[in-house]
Parts: sequence; structure tokens; C-alpha cells
Amino acid sequence: MPHPPRRPAVPRTGLGADVSGTDSADRPRAPRPSTPDSPPPPGGTNPPGPTLLPLYTPAAAAELLTVRESWLRRKATARAVPCTFLGKHLRFSPADITAIAAAAAQPAHTSRPPRTVRRERRLG
Repeated sequence: MPHPPRRPAVPRTGLGADVSGTDSADRPRAPRPSTPDSPPPPGGTNPPGPTLLPLYTPAAAAELLTVRESWLRRKATARAVPCTFLGKHLRFSPADITAIAAAAAQPAHTSRPPRTVRRERRLG
């Protein structure tokens, strides 16, 4: 049994409708502006300047630093460690995490003080 003939296409109306009379696939698209979180264009490089991404949550940063999240939050709230606030949201950049680790680095020390030589007292 043959298929019934197709009905002619009815123009769409409402949100998202193409009212220009041409098919949207036929129109050339304008290049989209680059945003900081968009990937670089093919063959291109990232623009110079600091890269803001990735930003770590306090839980992820605490795991990287092997400290408690509560300790890290307390220090960040007191501004004792470098951090970034996005509105009310606390985040840590890779540079922040590196700075925290570098500030906490201490030279190795021995487990006991160096021995001193005792002199015998002469009674005389």
C-alpha cells in the first residue's frame, strides 16, 4: 500500500520559530565571542593572563592538602590563608593551594636535641 502524500510544511510560530522566511541552516552564523570558560579556537592558544579555572571547593582543596576541611574553612574565613570568594562561595585556585603548602613547609628537625659533653666536676 503506498504512503499517503505529505502535507505541505506549516510555518512554525512561537518561541524559537524562524520568522525570517529562510531556513536557519542556510544563514551564516556570526562567530561567538570567546568566554573565559570556553575552549580555545582550533589551532589557537589560550589568551595571556591568569587562568581562573579550575577552582577547588574547600573539601577538594583540603583533600589535596591532607588537612581537615574545617581547619581550611576556619583559616580562610580569618583570611589567614589565600583563597577566593565567588560571592559567598569559598574556592581555592591551584596558586592558593601551592601558597598554603609553601607557607606550611618547615625544615626537618631531629627528634632529640644534640648531645652535650659533660665535664666531671673536680672536688678539691
